[in-house]
Amino acid sequence: MWSALSGALTLGVVTLPLVALLGLINLHAFLSGALADVYLFVTLGLCVGFAFAVGRRHDVHRVEFLPAGRPTELRVVRMVGRSSMPIGDLREATAVEHIETPYDECDPDPECSLGVEVRLHTALGLVSSPRHLRTSLRAAGDELDAMLPDGITTARRTEYSPRRRPTIEQERKSWWRLEQVAGAWNLSTADARALALRLQVRCSVKSSGSTYDPGVTLYEPYAVKMVAGQLADGTVARYAVSVLLEQLARVGAPGEPIVPARRAHRTRELFFERFLVALLGEAELTARCEVLRRLLQAWGHTHRGESDPGALPTEVAAYLSYVQYSLCCAAHRQDLPAHVPPPTSLDCPAGPWSGPAGMPAADELAAHVQRALADRPVVRLRRQQSPELA
Repeated sequence: MWSALSGALTLGVVTLPLVALLGLINLHAFLSGALADVYLFVTLGLCVGFAFAVGRRHDVHRVEFLPAGRPTELRVVRMVGRSSMPIGDLREATAVEHIETPYDECDPDPECSLGVEVRLHTALGLVSSPRHLRTSLRAAGDELDAMLPDGITTARRTEYSPRRRPTIEQERKSWWRLEQVAGAWNLSTADARALALRLQVRCSVKSSGSTYDPGVTLYEPYAVKMVAGQLADGTVARYAVSVLLEQLARVGAPGEPIVPARRAHRTRELFFERFLVALLGEAELTARCEVLRRLLQAWGHTHRGESDPGALPTEVAAYLSYVQYSLCCAAHRQDLPAHVPPPTSLDCPAGPWSGPAGMPAADELAAHVQRALADRPVVRLRRQQSPELA
């Protein structure tokens, strides 16, 4: 009875001033029409505030165990009014710690505790603490056990919920520019851009608002760090070896352009992606690929504009096989074939150039290439995902 009377008095104390104030404003606006807009906005504001107060009147403000030490009564104080019950009506008490986990592995923030919620199961229903306690689950459970009567213990539980993923606009505030990516990968900006494009690193273009400025490309830091780790352990180098072998297998084959059709007149100049050579990580292997590139480029310039320049010169074809075998050895983690001075031009005056002793025949070399392509490593941009990037 007293609780109901207290609630009615509190509601009356909140309501009567609002009614009186609205009446005064209404009277003032009636006498002075110029204040009609002010009256409208003030009335709407008061109505919204009143509706909010009425809607929250049953919210729990605090829970009290009375008297302190050995409680016999459980009092629930709400925004409007309060209710009491004997402590014997308490059936169960639960301390729940809420843990917020990262939205995925790209989240730079670790999991964190949002606090401990106390849930009291009574004869009248569930009563939850209005706010989470900033303490540990064990400390909250021990403190609650000390206040509960004999026979009732506190159950302890942990609930996990993922953190809300930020929007792309919020994420890219911490994303990296190309210069930072190149520094993390220890590559030039051109090579870093080409590698990010081939590996499909998640990126976003931040527009400058200018018609003539394409904007700044920002890259996801997590994927950049994942690739940096695989650059360090040699995974990206072995991936580059397999891609180079795949591209070199098409060199000299009729009707197999390496570049798009709109640049067909330059097909024989761009035989493989040069940035892949920078990823090999072995000076001798890199030098052999560079020599091959110069030989192929010289041959391409010689036959510039021709639709079918024909077969490769003998020296270039032999050196191509030598480089392919060297790449296969690197892919299989074997010692490179012995170094042989490369041909100095497309036509060697001292006779046809040949590789070192022990070079495999064409069929055997093709089998080595196929095995290296089958063992292509996977470059991961996520720990939980393993898409093979071709």
